[in-house]
Amino acid sequence: MQKHRITKLTRGLRLALAVGAVAATSTPAVFAQEGADNTEVIEIRGIRASQKENINTKRFSDSVVDAITAEDIGKFPDKNVAESLSRIPGITIDRDFGEGQGVTIRGVQPDQNLTLLNGQAVGTAQWFVLSDATRNFNFEILASEMVAGLEVYKSSQADLDEGALGGTVILRTRKPLDLDANTSQVSIEGQYSDNAETTDPSLSGLYSWKNDDGTFGLLVSASFQQRTVQRETNEDFGWFGPSIPRIDPRSAQR
Repeated sequence: MQKHRITKLTRGLRLALAVGAVAATSTPAVFAQEGADNTEVIEIRGIRASQKENINTKRFSDSVVDAITAEDIGKFPDKNVAESLSRIPGITIDRDFGEGQGVTIRGVQPDQNLTLLNGQAVGTAQWFVLSDATRNFNFEILASEMVAGLEVYKSSQADLDEGALGGTVILRTRKPLDLDANTSQVSIEGQYSDNAETTDPSLSGLYSWKNDDGTFGLLVSASFQQRTVQRETNEDFGWFGPSIPRIDPRSAQR
């Protein structure tokens, strides 16, 4: 029988070899980490849930429809609802001082389209000098925080209200029973205008409450936006020439 005795020297050599092996295996990782810090990282963020909901709405619909969904409060694709509608194929918007207002669907002007807010027909009945009052809806007055989603129907069907020649836009606002109790959201922004050289504020807020049973709720939303617009143009409304009185030829011969 052979006996092996482990001395202190042997233990020290084994410990030194183990430490050296660990250091050798960990050294490439350190170099790799240092090399990764010098690389440029491009991060792309997308709202996957919103895009998925939009695609499913269009896929399982029996009509020609496009949808835009907000993933969370204040996460609508654009601050202006009309700007989001302009991303849909076949839709263009009318702008006033750079802000989207009316929606044109397949070449049909805004006052011949129908806008529904939670199933009710709405219109701003805006009026301007030398133009007639219409039922066109101004999407600029609608705060994006209140919008949960929208659908655009480019074809008529039986379950939609009649009255649209071009298409129907259905706006769905947020509901207190769909949100958690005591949900709140506040947004404060500032916008600088180059021509006017002023900074204007933009405020919006939302608060939602519901009871413990989830049978009754209350949602309050308010928004305030101030814009200082300076436009430098030269407008000509026509020139009629000087007023020259007519001369009677018979009186000129006298």
